[in-house]
Order: sequence, then C-alpha cells, then structure tokens
Amino acid sequence: HDAVLLEERFLKQKAKVNWLSDGDSNTSYFHKSVKSQISRSRIDIITDSEGVTYQNDNVANVFVSHYLVFLGQPGTVVDLDTTNLFCDVLDSVAANDMIREVSETEIKDAMFSMGKYTAAFFKDSWGIIAKYVVLAIREFFVNGKLLKELNHTIIALIPKVDSPTRVNDFRPISCCNVLFKCISKIIANRIKDCLKVLVSPNQSAFVPGRNITNNILLTQELMHNYHLDRGPSRCAFKVDIQ
Repeated sequence: HDAVLLEERFLKQKAKVNWLSDGDSNTSYFHKSVKSQISRSRIDIITDSEGVTYQNDNVANVFVSHYLVFLGQPGTVVDLDTTNLFCDVLDSVAANDMIREVSETEIKDAMFSMGKYTAAFFKDSWGIIAKYVVLAIREFFVNGKLLKELNHTIIALIPKVDSPTRVNDFRPISCCNVLFKCISKIIANRIKDCLKVLVSPNQSAFVPGRNITNNILLTQELMHNYHLDRGPSRCAFKVDIQ
C-alpha cells in the first residue's frame, strides 16, 4: 500500500496534477498525463533556414548545425594589451572590498533573492543545509575552482510562437545549478556597486539609476528628419543583433 502511495505521489508531482479524485488510484491517469506532457515537449518535425524539413532523429542535428553557425567556432586568441583602453579603475578600498571573504549573510541574501521556484528547496531547508551551502560556496571563492557537477547546464529550447515550425521559432535557455546561480549572483551584486565608476555614461543598460530608454529617445531625436535631402551628407546603419 505504501509503495502505491509513493508511486501516486511521484506521478502526481511529475505530471503536475494538483488534485486526486476521491482517493482512488489514479496511476493510469497520471501515466497518461506524463505521456501527454512528454508529447507536447517533443519536437518531431522542424524546418531549417533553407526551408528543408526534417523529422525524428534528424531534428537534433538540425538544431546543432544551426547553433554551430549562429554562435560561430572558437577563433584565434589574440594577446592584446588593454592597459591604455581602460582609464577608469577602482581605488584600493573598492578593490579590496571586491575580494573580501564571502559572509553567510551575503550567501543567504543571494539565495533568497532568487525566484519562487528556482531555489524553493534551499529556502525551505535553509535551517538544515545552510552550513553545507556556505561551506561549498566559500570553497569556490577561496580556491577558484568549481566542481564540474555544479557547472553542468541543461540547455532547453523554448518556443517563441504558439506553433513553432522553424529553428528560429525557438530560443535556447540555460538551466543552471542553484549553487552556480548563487555564486553568480554574489559576484554580480559586488560588481553592481562599482559599475557607475567603471562604465561609460553612454552605456545605459545594467547600471542602477540609468534607463536604457534614454538612449532610445536620443536615437529618435537624432533620426528626426534624417530622410530629408537638405543638409550635409549622412549615413546610418541598422544593426540586427539576435
């Protein structure tokens, strides 16, 4: 009986079904729900950029080929002296603050600032696992090494339209380990305080207190009456960055 209950609970969670019907055994129903979810998540047919349609086992190869071209191949590394490129640097106080020891409060704040479902287990079990999480994250900041198990990332394809048929109708999203996300958030929080000093005033994104829409409004002002044939010669480029 206990085994049946455990199986029902497992299938209920996997099928994302939030109710049971009068306490009856719903194993068959839950199996059908899981299969239905898997069917909706599968990509059985896809069309590449040249309009050629592929099915079944060839679908994966189409996506791999697309992103090999889209992302490009690793190029030659050029040893460039950037000493004179960056004039703004952190003072000694700010630099030392960047490499200070990571506190338990800093780790907890980063963990609890994540989304509701991202770190639900860690939040609910913090009283039990806190010391182990703190130890693991501090180990990374001390040694600069991360276990490959923590650095594994699952790349999933999310539809951008209701009925995707082409490769471009999907966008990739990386599903990272929670500890990896926590480490990244700690680093981002430290960098965030220094961005105003290091980033040019022309860069509006990512800096607290600046609004990217300011550059959009500026662009509209610059392009106003740009199409008229009077005035000096001019040229504009529209860059499509995917």
